Amino acid sequence: MRLTRSLAGAAVALLAAWLLAYGPTIAGGFIKDDFGWIYHSRLSGWSSLHTIFAEAEVFYRPMVQLSFGVTEALFGNNPVPYALTNLLLGLACAASILSLARTLGLVPWAALAATAVWAFNFHGINMAIVWLSGRTSLLGTLFSTLAAIAFLRNRVIAAGLLAFAAFLSKEEVLALPVILVCWSLINRTDPRRTASIWIALAIYFVLRIYSGAVDISNAPPYYRFDFDPVHVATNVLEYADRSMTLAALLTIATAIGLGRLPRLDAAERRIVLMGAIWLIGGFAVTIWLPVRSSLYAVFPSVGAVVAASAVMSSIVRQGERHRASRLAVAALLLPFLLLPIYWQRNVRWTELRDLSNVTIKAIKADQPASQTLVVLQDDLSTRANFRHVFGALLPEASALLFDNQVSLWIDPPPPEIDPAAKPTNAAQILTFRLIDGRVQPAPTASARGAQMSRR
Repeated sequence: MRLTRSLAGAAVALLAAWLLAYGPTIAGGFIKDDFGWIYHSRLSGWSSLHTIFAEAEVFYRPMVQLSFGVTEALFGNNPVPYALTNLLLGLACAASILSLARTLGLVPWAALAATAVWAFNFHGINMAIVWLSGRTSLLGTLFSTLAAIAFLRNRVIAAGLLAFAAFLSKEEVLALPVILVCWSLINRTDPRRTASIWIALAIYFVLRIYSGAVDISNAPPYYRFDFDPVHVATNVLEYADRSMTLAALLTIATAIGLGRLPRLDAAERRIVLMGAIWLIGGFAVTIWLPVRSSLYAVFPSVGAVVAASAVMSSIVRQGERHRASRLAVAALLLPFLLLPIYWQRNVRWTELRDLSNVTIKAIKADQPASQTLVVLQDDLSTRANFRHVFGALLPEASALLFDNQVSLWIDPPPPEIDPAAKPTNAAQILTFRLIDGRVQPAPTASARGAQMSRR
């Protein structure tokens, strides 16, 4: 009972530290892909629901669209509920990892350690939580972990349905059937129990083909496989760092703190092997891509933290209890001591979301009339600029926030936008300048007046 209370107290402390790290990020507006996800996911009846599952603009991720669509239907364009949804999805992922670790056979404290190492990873988690579009990785990780739990508990139908939801969330989870087949072989169970998951994968591919989503043959260049050995080796090193470094450092610290090397028993070796397979399988798709993202480490790192916790369990099992207790207290204090680092890392995203909020409020405060062109004069000397807030999503931002009554343009335009695409039939032009991080209105003029001045 005393141990149970101690673990409950540790879980509450870790939750408090995590909320302190990411809770402040719920304020702020939409940036880049957020505009596209929300605009193209709006629900207006059964037909739009059918469209989400039957058609795709680029990616085929209906579960992500559905999550944005429900949020938009309930809360409109208020960005706070979207941020809260990401925060809750992060907590749901942590809870599912805790359950998976216990189902695999880790003792309670080791399962909690695995959960904490995943949640406090410096790479990927902050991007998934703070960038609203990062929920793609959160949904893929959540459903994949729940599918693995159902599979281990011999609930094969539920495993298939949850795996199907994972496939509909993010492409890097497509190796899940192979991962679970390997798990069956390790546990000496019948691999045919994965049949429902393979069926789910087949249905997913059929739906994907008919949706018109891009694949590796017609995707943009940065999403096509690149088998260059140097590039692949670089990806391996980069993703090893992003998914394993924190887990490895804590494992080494445990060994040093207790003065013991790991001596794994058969159960611990099994868990380490299963975690390693999850880690490798999690990168089976993304390791070949030219584009590199910390989001790609969110799903695979589940395997890394499970394996590391099994190793730590072996070390603690051999150590002295009082030294292990002191080490546990230090581990609980560590997230609080590192909060300034987490806050600083979040700035990469929060400063863009803050600029988005300020910009939209400034435009709306001017109450622009219909057919107004808003020109945003950018400041490329700072990272927090209009280019990084809107990118090529100016049409979606205009449609989402101004019902297409206002057109947006960035000067100079981002490289992915054709300069000739600038609207020329505006009845009025409003100009806002980014100066020293502040959005300031410039003198306005009608389109006709502007043309006259150019003559």
